[in-house]
Amino acid sequence: MLADAINDDIKTLLQSRFAAAVILTDSDALEFGFASFDPNELIDTGDDNLGSDSAIENRNNKSTYILPYGFDFGAHNQHSINSKLFYINSKNDVSLVDAFDDSQQLTEHSYGGAVGYSYQIPLSEHWTLYPSFNTYLTYYKNSYSTDVPEAQEIEDALNGRIINTSAWALLFEPGFTLDYRLPTSWGRWHASSKWNYFNGIAWGDANDGDIGQPDGWYITNRVTGYYDLLSQKHTVFLGAKRVDLSAILQSELGAQHYYGASIGWLYNNPTHWDAIKNIGLGLNLNYGSALKGGSIVFHFNKF
Repeated sequence: MLADAINDDIKTLLQSRFAAAVILTDSDALEFGFASFDPNELIDTGDDNLGSDSAIENRNNKSTYILPYGFDFGAHNQHSINSKLFYINSKNDVSLVDAFDDSQQLTEHSYGGAVGYSYQIPLSEHWTLYPSFNTYLTYYKNSYSTDVPEAQEIEDALNGRIINTSAWALLFEPGFTLDYRLPTSWGRWHASSKWNYFNGIAWGDANDGDIGQPDGWYITNRVTGYYDLLSQKHTVFLGAKRVDLSAILQSELGAQHYYGASIGWLYNNPTHWDAIKNIGLGLNLNYGSALKGGSIVFHFNKF
């Protein structure tokens, strides 16, 4: 019974790593940015859900790099192909032996790519439905290091199963986005509700190949106001969102749901290339998750 319980825990942990790669590389749901900070150090709100030293350390120990590419086609650009390459790196102190936390470190790497298709279905003047389907291929590996002799016996038992090991996953993600856009005299409102479900297969050396099928879901609801300046050459924006998570994602983000807020500036059509619609800088706040806190974000083709 104990062996079965340990096996189930190992499978759940491995599956959560592949699930995390989906949401951590979805800029609609989560944006890391750079120069992370604790808002409570600027204005002490007394609200730990806004930021903490441990959350900032968690953000700083996790790096996400994404290279996106997409294009539209069709008579009215109603078809879209989107792709991305990504790399996620994290370094965390672990506790195989509780008395020596600082001397035990787990380094994790996730490499992957995704390609997806979406179709634009106009419902009315302001409402549009976007069904979509994405496919993710992710390679995960980790390494555990320690100079604690007391941890050696535990390391030997877990070596190759959950530490110092690797695995692959192929995930399929159907979803849809309900989009609302309202032009105004000063700019526009944009609201959306995005629903994603993913499921797939995993294999590799980890846990002797017994990894199971990663699956989960998340829902992103958001609203943003855009204010155009200088003949629409510049745009400032203010937005808010809520993201709800399935159980497998809660283990990564430490919450059933979290909130986000953003403010920023965009420079529209900075080049003669149609593929570059806008670039800019913004300030993001994450409230209520394990990655709570603030960061500065570089924006590329935000809308």
